[in-house]
Amino acid sequence: MAQLLTRTTDQRIVLYGDWERFKLIQQGFDETPGAKLAYYQGMIEIFMPGEDHATFVHIIGYLITTFLIDQNIAFKPTGDKTLERERLRRKRISPTGLSVLSHFLI
Repeated sequence: MAQLLTRTTDQRIVLYGDWERFKLIQQGFDETPGAKLAYYQGMIEIFMPGEDHATFVHIIGYLITTFLIDQNIAFKPTGDKTLERERLRRKRISPTGLSVLSHFLI
């Protein structure tokens, strides 16, 4: 029997360009709440997370937080935080929730 797949509520666009083009596009999205932009090796991704994404982010964040507290591991929850390293291959990533955990363990 065939299984029906539900459509995601996320919206994603992938463009190609250099760092300067990315920075111009980024300026255009400064006033757009929820839009996440990422640049990696000439690929520009514009991502608008939907309800499904937000639900999973909160569930996974809760599970990770519960585990860390149970294990007495100090951590710093940051929510959405942008990491931008222009010198190192001009990468910009926008991790969600606790996915930046390894960068912020105390």
